[in-house]
Amino acid sequence: MQPADYGFELNEFDPFFNFRATKFIVDNGYVEYFAWHDDKSWYPDGRNVSATSQVMLHITTAALYQSFGMGQSLYDFTILFPVIIGSLTTIVIFALVRVLGGTTAGLLASLFFAVSMPVIIRGMV
Repeated sequence: MQPADYGFELNEFDPFFNFRATKFIVDNGYVEYFAWHDDKSWYPDGRNVSATSQVMLHITTAALYQSFGMGQSLYDFTILFPVIIGSLTTIVIFALVRVLGGTTAGLLASLFFAVSMPVIIRGMV
């Protein structure tokens, strides 16, 4: 239980880059993001971020942080963002499958989604 021992932390390389890209949007704006050539990654040439990364992830996180951040640090928001989105997605899956196949099918679909390994790994705090 890493959060219990050390608190909320980003782990691996991709979450740190996604945090940096989101921070760039929050600090400089959306227009600057699309012109951003990051010289701190892909050494020695750098990287055209808007052409080589998950643009909608960065834009969505920045927009939701600016709307719902409520005094929370961007770092903490970036850590909790996958957990919240994963939880909301589970509810949406239940609602959609319930309409198509009934309540039992909706519950099973949302359960299978919630315990699937990719969702657990990506939504890990």
